[in-house]
Amino acid sequence: MLKQCLSVSLIAAALAGSLAHAADYVSASGMPLKTGFGECVHTGYWTPASEPCEAPPVHVAMDATPRPPAPRVAQSATVFFAFDRDALDDEARAALDKLLARFEPGEIEKVYVTAHTDRLGGQRYNFALSERRLEAVRTYLAAKGITLSVLYTEARGADEPSVQCEGMEPENRRNQALVDCLQPDRRAQIEVIGAPRELARTAKRTE
Repeated sequence: MLKQCLSVSLIAAALAGSLAHAADYVSASGMPLKTGFGECVHTGYWTPASEPCEAPPVHVAMDATPRPPAPRVAQSATVFFAFDRDALDDEARAALDKLLARFEPGEIEKVYVTAHTDRLGGQRYNFALSERRLEAVRTYLAAKGITLSVLYTEARGADEPSVQCEGMEPENRRNQALVDCLQPDRRAQIEVIGAPRELARTAKRTE
């Protein structure tokens, strides 16, 4: 019985406070009436000590600090071609897959590809061969989702050898020792710039 009386007293006190507060201002349908200047209309019960007719708005501070993007890094790989060939073998495709797996697909910003040949053969022929090798890499990357907007390619023929192989005459394709020595020149170099896979995922989770 005592608990019930106490509960009724608390409710009555709350209602009395609410009614006293409401009596300080003119209201209609439970909403305070306001002047053309946005001020609440006072009743005869209003005093300077009266509480505001409406609770002041609560301003939540928003963090306007821009979040830095995930750090960008460069990763590279080199794929090799058989003598006088422009097709990617299984080893070359695996190297490209491994390189791309280091990045989130949507976080790759630039991909640079340069294709080369060895010095055997004429200049025009070697340049055309490096273009075909370039196209093989480009086609494979496109199948993996790399768009032309991020792809930068260049065919360089035999202009940038990576090995010398001097004193191994004759200079022709019938010299198997020379053909084997020049294998590192039959290559395409690929560099990818973007956010590493784990860093990209971490950055997305914090946004």
